[in-house]
Amino acid sequence: MPQDLFPTVEDIYVASVDTDRGTKEVLRLYDTEGLQMGTTGEIPMLKPYYPIADAFVLMYRIDNRASFDVIEVVRKDIEKNREKREVIT
Repeated sequence: MPQDLFPTVEDIYVASVDTDRGTKEVLRLYDTEGLQMGTTGEIPMLKPYYPIADAFVLMYRIDNRASFDVIEVVRKDIEKNREKREVIT
């Protein structure tokens, strides 16, 4: 495994995408950089995104079990706190 890999930096990406229906959709991608679980087992940084997001893309390092454990906590928190509408995870 290369040792010169660095986590992403928090950023927002905006893209306009043509759909099959002939319309354009605007995608806002919020890259939150590497997440760390707090002492209470929560990741409070993500809570503001729950009501506005239509989907979440959760990524983890396949060679790091702790990375997967953090994502599992995030996934469960999204499921627990999402509004009654459908959210894709």
